Amino acid sequence: MAPEAPVMPMVAMGDVSTGVHALAAVACALLHRERTGEGQYIDVSLLDSYIHTHDFSLQTYSASKGKFIPTRGGAHHTGLAPCGIFRATQGYITIVAALEHQWRGLTRAMGRPELADDPRFCSVRERLKHKEILIEEIENWLRSLPDRETALMALNHERVPAAPVLTIPEVVQHPHLLERGTVRQISDPTFGDFVLPGFPFRFSAVSMPTVLTAPDLGEHNQAVLQRYLGYDTERIVQLTAAGVLASQRARED
Repeated sequence: MAPEAPVMPMVAMGDVSTGVHALAAVACALLHRERTGEGQYIDVSLLDSYIHTHDFSLQTYSASKGKFIPTRGGAHHTGLAPCGIFRATQGYITIVAALEHQWRGLTRAMGRPELADDPRFCSVRERLKHKEILIEEIENWLRSLPDRETALMALNHERVPAAPVLTIPEVVQHPHLLERGTVRQISDPTFGDFVLPGFPFRFSAVSMPTVLTAPDLGEHNQAVLQRYLGYDTERIVQLTAAGVLASQRARED
């Protein structure tokens, strides 16, 4: 059977990751300037950032001298088992139980401690060989439970790393994510109120804003140009009239 085509993950992995890499590079360059007085150019690319996210595939392939060729794993890790996304009652659960103590904890949570010493599952290598059978065993257990929370409680009791796979409606209503500001409500003059990802950095000396309002196009043109470049009002008006600066007000006029 021919392999299926690659899938498109519905997250802006490259765009967001490249932005974070660029931020780190800028911060390091500023620290270098602070210590040495020297400035420098930085070079951060989308492609480099994409490749940098490979925490397993390149190293494993090269270290094994090409004996192990990582492939697309879909819902499950290609080199560890059990490690992936499992179907449960009322949704999906991510379980990471590849290490020996995690695997034994999973078998206890399942009420199947004998599986830990089953010849098919007694090592990571054997579990990889029989991965499909192992996945079926775990999913049969998950579907035998009344709901996803029951499974998570059992796994947590045995200290097995696990978490629910949340849907977008669950994410935007999740109490912890809302309280922490992981998702934030923003007010836009055109679109109204909606939720978007919150800023992931937290600083002890800077408090998070309680209200977020998206600025209009060019709303801060005058404030920025006057404060940082020393432009007077007349010059800003001229740049706007010439089309160099854009603003919502100019568009409406």
